[in-house]
Amino acid sequence: MAKKSDKTGEEISKLADIPDEPFRYSLELVATIATRFVDGETDDNAAAGRAISFLDAVSNVLRVRKEVERNLQATPKYLPFAKGIKFITGKPTESDGIKSFKDFLRLELRRLSSEQPIHEWVKAGLKPLADEKAQADEDSRIEDKLKSYRNTGFDQAELLDFQNFREFLMKNFVRPHLASEKGKMPPKEGKKRGRPSMVKKSSKKFLVRDTKRKK
Repeated sequence: MAKKSDKTGEEISKLADIPDEPFRYSLELVATIATRFVDGETDDNAAAGRAISFLDAVSNVLRVRKEVERNLQATPKYLPFAKGIKFITGKPTESDGIKSFKDFLRLELRRLSSEQPIHEWVKAGLKPLADEKAQADEDSRIEDKLKSYRNTGFDQAELLDFQNFREFLMKNFVRPHLASEKGKMPPKEGKKRGRPSMVKKSSKKFLVRDTKRKK
């Protein structure tokens, strides 16, 4: 049997009294769902918490679904190569878009397995291969992929997949890695980090002082 409480509904109503976090759902909705979770080991208060967690999960699913629908509406059904490249990379020109897309394709080709940590994969993918033949083979494969997309263009699924995955890599791995590497680079010649060193006094003055002391 469910545990009875003299404060049935009172504990649930207290959840609405938090001043800095407005209650997200109606008390009636929470109470209705909470009854599904009340059992011999769960009291009213715990059931209310589980009901709210359930509603949060549902809200998140709906939010993601709406975001997907918005992306679908904002994404063309099909784009030819030049326009597709600029759409995927966000670059203003076709040449800039091709360069950025090549970098993305290179990262995809360098992925060894799904078990490989993404940060290690990206780090390795940003460096040229030591083996010149392997590098030439990789460049050739990238050019073949570009040639294929030049002929076919990009459908909606490809536009979304490439754009979302590329931006995910850029935001979470590529840009932070490049910023980290830039911070490790030695300062350029003529520019030193930190405060400039004190200008040394002329050695001539010290010679004059020494001369005076000898007199």
